[in-house]
Order: sequence, then structure tokens, then C-alpha cells
Amino acid sequence: MNKIEPIVSVIVPVYNVELYLKRCLDSIIKQTLANIEIILVDDGSTDNSGKICDEYLRVDSRIKVIHKKNGGLSSARNAGLDIASGKCVGFVDSDDWITDDFYEILYKLMKKNNADIVSCDYKIVHNESKKLHAKKTCKKNVICLYADEKIGIQYLKSITKGGCTDASCCTKLYKKEAIDKIRFINGIIYEDFIFNWQIIKKATKYVKFNNGMYFYYMNNESITNDAFNEKNYDLIKVANMLKDDERYNQFPLYKYLIDQYEIKCHFSILIKMIKSKYNDAIKIKDEIEIVKINYRILIDSSLSLTRKIVVIIIKLLPIKLIYYYLKI
Repeated sequence: MNKIEPIVSVIVPVYNVELYLKRCLDSIIKQTLANIEIILVDDGSTDNSGKICDEYLRVDSRIKVIHKKNGGLSSARNAGLDIASGKCVGFVDSDDWITDDFYEILYKLMKKNNADIVSCDYKIVHNESKKLHAKKTCKKNVICLYADEKIGIQYLKSITKGGCTDASCCTKLYKKEAIDKIRFINGIIYEDFIFNWQIIKKATKYVKFNNGMYFYYMNNESITNDAFNEKNYDLIKVANMLKDDERYNQFPLYKYLIDQYEIKCHFSILIKMIKSKYNDAIKIKDEIEIVKINYRILIDSSLSLTRKIVVIIIKLLPIKLIYYYLKI
């Protein structure tokens, strides 16, 4: 008898998450869409995460486990993509979890609309006093359908506004043929941005379901990691990759949105430097100059009123006074 092809391949990169991994895997195993394969990629864990993967392998025949040397998130996801056999592909980070009907709902929406990508909203869950508090990011179950060039415009508008839902690959279900040979870029953070862009720019239909079915766990370590480090410059690399797209020069709206995204990346880096009390005066000065030159783009963007006031301060004041007012 021929083996039935799974509908969805769920790829879970695993690295030193022994405290959270079982919660994640239990949520995937309980999916109401039963015909799935679950690919666990142990990316060189040094705790008990690899052993937990093997424990689950023995109790659920749908699970496959890859043990590999540590290569980072992109490398782990790519290893999963290389062996995925499902008609569709999804990703779940190993400290997060999903609703029981997550993949059933997304697959039905994909099939009904013949979409290449289906996305849902997410809920941020904070670790406060050992209690989990979920923050809803939407109020209504709204289904939006985007087609052809509107997909790229919607994506750019969303990430320019700081839309993590559209940027993340974990809130999505992809047709495997839409991914084709596209892979995550190794060695950069914000790898989801470009992975999604490469798929979106050739997709014909994209469905967005504004219901929070993915639970993004933000622990104290996640908050600490928000401090500035040199890898934050990968934001600019991502912006430059977007500018390399042929549509950047062909369509004024694409150019406007990508330029706005790039300047907001520089502003975001400057804010992180300020909050982290970063002490490289030359690099801080470079970011201040970029904000000064492009302040109008930031003022016209979706920044909060507080951030716009910061932009005005940066524009009007000499650098020495900016240091004083912003406590650099």
C-alpha cells in the first residue's frame, strides 16, 4: 500500500528549549488536521531538548527527528524544508504553541481560495510571576484576500508599520510549490522578512485571517535580547535586499514603501542604541545624520506620537544637545 502524502509538514527548529518544548509539541500533536508530518530539527542542543525530541519520536509515527550541528535558526529550518513531503509547509518555533485547529483552519482557507499563502494573527504571551498572560492583537475574525501585485504592496505596508504577523513565517501556511527552492538565508537575523518576500513576490493569492491562533512566548530572555547589538544592522541588509528587487525601480509605490522601511530601520537602530547606552559615538552620529536627513519620511510614517517627537528633537537640535535630551 502506498504511503499517504501528508497535507502539512510542520517544521520545528529546536535549540535548548527543554522547559518549553513539550508544550509546543503537544499543541502540534493535538491538531484536528491529523494528516500532518512533524519535523523536529535538533540544532545541536546542549540541554535535554534532543532527548525530548526522541521521546516524542517513539510515541507518534508522524514525527521525524533530525539531529545536526548547531547552525542557527535558518539552517535548522532549511534542514526541515529539505525533507518535507507535505503538500503544504508550516513553521512553529519551539517555545511557542498553536491552537488545536490552527492548521485545519488555515488549510481550509487555502483550499477555498486557491491561495499560495495563508496567514493568521498571533497573541503575545508574557511570563509574569510564572503566569501566562495572552495579549490579543485583533478583535474580529476578518478574512482579507490579496491578489497579484496587491500582495507585495500589502506586505510592504505591513512591515513598514511594524507588522510582525506578516513578517513572521510561523503565522503562515505555504503551498510547498510556492516555496519551491527558496530557503532561509544563513547568518542574518530577521530572516523571515526575506523568505516571505521571495515567496510573496511570485504568489498570486494571499489570504490573511485576523484571528490570533498562534501564541508567541516572550520570556525575560527575549526582553533582554532587545538591547542593541551589531546584528541589528541586519535590518539594513534586509532593506537593501528589498531594494534589489526589480519592482523597486518599476513602481513608485514599491520604492516609497521600501525607502520608508529602510529609514524606519535606521531610526529603530538609533533608538536601540539610546536605550542600550551604546558608546560608539561615530556609529550613533551616523544614525542621527540619517534620521536628520530623512526626518520627513519618518514624520509621514506610522510612528507613534512619542517617536515623532523624538524625530523632531533629532532634526532640530545639534548632536551635543541630542545627546543631552535623549540621554545618550
